[in-house]
Amino acid sequence: MSSLYHYQRIVALLSEKTMASELLLRSNGKMTLKEVLFNPKVLVNDIDKLTDAKVNHAIQLREEQGVSSIFVNYSPLQVESNGFLRALDKLDVLIEMGMIVVIEITEDSECNSPIQVTRNVRTARYKGYSIAIDDFGAGNSNYNSLYDLQPSIVKLDQKIIRQAALGGRAKDGFYQLIELLKNLEFKVIVEGIETYDELAVARKSRADFAQGFYFHKPSPVTDQTPKSDNGEDSGVVVDFNSASA
Repeated sequence: MSSLYHYQRIVALLSEKTMASELLLRSNGKMTLKEVLFNPKVLVNDIDKLTDAKVNHAIQLREEQGVSSIFVNYSPLQVESNGFLRALDKLDVLIEMGMIVVIEITEDSECNSPIQVTRNVRTARYKGYSIAIDDFGAGNSNYNSLYDLQPSIVKLDQKIIRQAALGGRAKDGFYQLIELLKNLEFKVIVEGIETYDELAVARKSRADFAQGFYFHKPSPVTDQTPKSDNGEDSGVVVDFNSASA
């Protein structure tokens, strides 16, 4: 497995211009993603190796495709570990290069010490990292996460747009949820958009960004894909800490 990570573009919801890319784990070099998710402690044990890979892939995306903003995922178990502070030190090189780095807290595992997670996230924010919560509305991601972690970005669980596209109360609830999050001054990313109908529903909301197969399927970072007119080389730099898109 030559590439531990694939990347997927995150686009502005209205213009569909690419604003950032997310690195998505596909293996740890020995185990498949499915096997890793069944053994979440593996992510903690391999945090140094995985972070080194993130840094290398981010630099490659910057050099080959002009990526200026990158989302990197860490589980709650990883964030609460001592290894997370080492990871931040490794990621610092990206900030020194002028990249915007978003630490995305995933919801694929619970943690042992929410207080330690909050402390380490606070350290990351102090060092200049933006914070995002993944899969909001599912699993362990809820309003307590907004209060405890104080992210600047909220990524909605992909099931929410899937249900909203069917109409009815789910659609109304989708708009109300985004309205609430925007009133609280979060940037909102609608994840999992795969069809035009889902895109049309999302565009009628106040959400800022979108992500999903409709725009870009995850690709190996080693792919020499050409830059597109609306790719990361557009020169648009987003302040992921500000309230407006």
